[in-house]
Amino acid sequence: MIKPLFDLLGADTATVIGFYSSVAVFTMCLVSIYKQLKQGFNFKFNILIGGSVGSLIGGYLGELLVGLAIQSLSDNMVQRIQASLLFVTLAIILLYAFYKSRIKHYTIDNWLVATVIGLVLGTISVFLGIGGGPLNVSLLLWLMSFTMKEAAVYSIATIFFSQLSKLGSLYLSGELSNFNLTILPYIIVASIMGGYL
Repeated sequence: MIKPLFDLLGADTATVIGFYSSVAVFTMCLVSIYKQLKQGFNFKFNILIGGSVGSLIGGYLGELLVGLAIQSLSDNMVQRIQASLLFVTLAIILLYAFYKSRIKHYTIDNWLVATVIGLVLGTISVFLGIGGGPLNVSLLLWLMSFTMKEAAVYSIATIFFSQLSKLGSLYLSGELSNFNLTILPYIIVASIMGGYL
C-alpha cells in the first residue's frame, strides 16, 4: 500500500519514494516485533536466523538492482517496471488465496530453505520498494506449513532485516544526504501509529 500511494502522489523520484517507504515499513516492523516479543511469541531460531541472513543479503541485492535500473533507465520506466512486477506479485498472491486448498503444502523446517526464502523475498521486496507482507505470508504458509499468525510474525522478521539492509546500505554509502530528512519524523510517527493500529 505505501509504495503505490507514494507513487500516486507523484511528488518524488523512485529512489526517494523507495527510501520513504523503507523507513515506514522498517518502523512498523519494529513496533510489530516489540509487540510479538511482549506477548511471548517463541521463534524457531534456526528458521529466524536463516530467514534473517537471507533477508539481509536479499535487501542488499534488491537495492543494488534498483541502483542499476535507475542508472540505465528513466525514472518513469523504473516506476513502470516496479508497478508491473507488483501487479504480477499480487496476482500470484490472489491465485494462492483462491486455490490454496488445491495446492500441495510442504513442511520444511530447515535453516537453509529459510535462508533461500529470505534471500528471494528480501530481494523482491526491496527492489519493489514494498514490505512484501502478503507475498511473504503466502510463501511461508505454502513451504513451512505455519499457522497464519506464525507466518505473519516470521514475515515481519524477514521484512525487518531486508529493510535494515537497505537503510544500512544507504547510510554507509552516504546517500542519506540526497533525501529530505525533515519529513522522516512525520513518517515515523505515522508508522508507529499504524503499527499499533
